[in-house]
Amino acid sequence: METSRCLGCGAARVDENICIGCGLCTTRCHFDAISLSRDHDAFGATYEQLVPAVLKEVGRKTGRSLISKLKKD
Repeated sequence: METSRCLGCGAARVDENICIGCGLCTTRCHFDAISLSRDHDAFGATYEQLVPAVLKEVGRKTGRSLISKLKKD
């Protein structure tokens, strides 16, 4: 019942500019209304592969954040 109250109206949204997929929100929600799922199956990456991927994602999210701030102004 509590889950439907939290999510039923559609007011709860994930801000993709802030979310890093750590899952902390799933442990903090007292009503167990939040869950994460993988969009695709993936295998682990080596450190050498991970660093460029993380930097690319940070750049993408930073760019989206800046664009949304510029649109608001």
